Amino acid sequence: VTSDGGETWTRVPLKEVGVALFFLNESLGWMATDRGIWVTEEAGRSWRKLKGLKGVRDLHFADAQRGWAVGTPKAVWETVDGGKNW
Repeated sequence: VTSDGGETWTRVPLKEVGVALFFLNESLGWMATDRGIWVTEEAGRSWRKLKGLKGVRDLHFADAQRGWAVGTPKAVWETVDGGKNW
């Protein structure tokens, strides 16, 4: 993460390897791993696991509540509550 426009970076250890990342703004973002969806409200400084979806390969959110995840095998998921339910 960075707080100075990218001049310096700090590594944040994660519990799972990310395969996709989407940030709606400076602080709110989602990360897909092979075992679930994670959310941060602190610009990536800490992450909280939301759902155990498997096979997600990409994420996109229109706003803080409505988003989509795509993955294998030929799957599309939608959320209307910020990723709590898909």
